[in-house]
Amino acid sequence: PRQAEVTVDGDTENLPVGGRLLAMSPHMHLRGKAFQVQISSQAKDVILLDVPHYDFNWQHTYILEKPIDLDSVDSLSFTATYDNSTQNPFNPDPDEFVTWGDQTWEEMAIVFYEVARPVNTSGSRRTESDNRLSALANGVQASTELETKNVSNEAKLQPQIDQFFKDLDRDGDGTIVYDEVDRAVQLRLFRRIDRNGDRMIHRQEVLEYLQGR
Repeated sequence: PRQAEVTVDGDTENLPVGGRLLAMSPHMHLRGKAFQVQISSQAKDVILLDVPHYDFNWQHTYILEKPIDLDSVDSLSFTATYDNSTQNPFNPDPDEFVTWGDQTWEEMAIVFYEVARPVNTSGSRRTESDNRLSALANGVQASTELETKNVSNEAKLQPQIDQFFKDLDRDGDGTIVYDEVDRAVQLRLFRRIDRNGDRMIHRQEVLEYLQGR
């Protein structure tokens, strides 16, 4: 409570073979103050992105002028800085002990990476992050991966779809509505899955997304 500068660090080491980093999108909530993304290799460490004045209401996807070959990279890391003091005009409550949460009065520390990788032997163009719907929705790595083989088999996909709706369908009506999910989910998930643009995600849309239709 009432601290003007609190930092949180995170890193990603299991980078996709043959991948190229195209863009990145940092995400925090109302106490977010600054955000940096670093790249580490045997040659040197480089700051890829520096957002010194983060604004929850002005979030961007930062596209690299030249894609980075991830085979030469050891890890990607980030540093998120928060301001929980009275000097932050957007702070909901400086006296609050803040933890991770979906609501804007709680906090997050996420960076979304957009990565291109070669088409695999099955012809699928999906990345691992595309196939982890729960991870994409919550901004963290899932403990289990969606099966990428035989994606045309609907029966094999149903358990993952069930879990996906269990995580995000808060009123249990079988539809994920745009306004009932976090901003990070709105930015990333709806753009990919909400094909008809009605600001709702239905089970059939998730199934078609997984099947690459």
